[in-house]
Amino acid sequence: MSVNKKIIILSIIFLVILTSIFYFRYQVYYSRGTNLDNKMFVISKGEGNALIASHLEEQKIVSGKWYFYFYLRTHHLTNKIMPGDYILSGNMSIPEISGVITNPEKTFIKITFPEGLTSDEMADIIGQNGYDKDGFLAVVKNPDNVRDKFSFLTDKNITTLNGYLFPDTYFFAKDATAQGIASKMLDNFGRKMNSQFLADIKNQNKTLSQEIVMASIIQGEVKTPSEMKLASGVFWKRLSINMPLQSDTSMVTYDQKGLPAEPISNPGMDAITAAIYPQASDYLYFVSNTKTGETFFARTLEEHNANKAKVGL
Repeated sequence: MSVNKKIIILSIIFLVILTSIFYFRYQVYYSRGTNLDNKMFVISKGEGNALIASHLEEQKIVSGKWYFYFYLRTHHLTNKIMPGDYILSGNMSIPEISGVITNPEKTFIKITFPEGLTSDEMADIIGQNGYDKDGFLAVVKNPDNVRDKFSFLTDKNITTLNGYLFPDTYFFAKDATAQGIASKMLDNFGRKMNSQFLADIKNQNKTLSQEIVMASIIQGEVKTPSEMKLASGVFWKRLSINMPLQSDTSMVTYDQKGLPAEPISNPGMDAITAAIYPQASDYLYFVSNTKTGETFFARTLEEHNANKAKVGL
C-alpha cells in the first residue's frame, strides 16, 4: 500500500472518530427525550444509577441511557442521586435532569406560556418570575446574537424571534439568563420543525418565515385544528387572488394585501401545521362566535353577512 493511500485511510479514520466524539458529546449535553409532557418520575431508595438511567430512557425523558450514565460518571454524580418524586420532561437536557435529581434543594421554576402570546407578553411572565424581562426582549429583537446556533434562523427574513419562541411548559433554573431562556424556547421550536415540515415548505415554494407569520394569524382567529386548516386555506386563497387578509387578530392585517413582515404572536403546533397544510375548500370568508368559539365559513359575501348576523355582528 502506498504512503498516500495510508494517509488517506488514516485521515478518514480520524474524521470518523472525531465526528463520533462530537456526536456523542452533543447527545450527552444537548439531546432531549421525545416525551415532552411533564410527568412524575419516582426514584426509590436503593435504585442504582444504571436502573435509573434505563427508566429515564424507557419513559423517553432522555434520548439514551448511556448518555445519561456517561454524564453522571464524568461529573462525579453517581453516588449523589437522591430518592424522591421529581417532575421531569423530555424538554429538559441531561445536565438539567441530573441537577434536579442530585440536588433537590436546587429550585427549577416552572413557567407555562400559552399559545398565541406575543414576546412582550412572554417577557411579562418571565419578569413576574424573577428573570430579566428587558434582557429577554433584547434577545428577541436581535436574532443575529443566536442565529448561528439554530439552523432555522438562517432564513434572513427572520428579523425577530417573536413567532419562534415555542409556547410550552418549561423548567428554568433560578440562575437562568435571558439568552438561556430564549435559547431553550428556540431549541424546542427547532425540534418541533422536523425535516419533513421543512421539506414540504420548500416544495410549496414558501419560506419558514411566511409559514410562521401565517400561523400567528391563524392562532388568533380560530380554536380547533380542523377550523385552523380551513381558515388557513381561506387566507392562502385570499393572498393568491390579491385580496386583503381581513384578519381581526391585528389591525395591521385587516386591509393588507400580502402577509405582514413579522409574526404577530408565537403560535402553537396546531396553527403551524395548519399554515403548512391548509385545507382546500370553496370558502372565502369566515366569522367566529366570540362566546362559543364556533366558526362559520361562507362561500359568498351574502352567506358571510348572514353568518355575521347569526353571531351578532
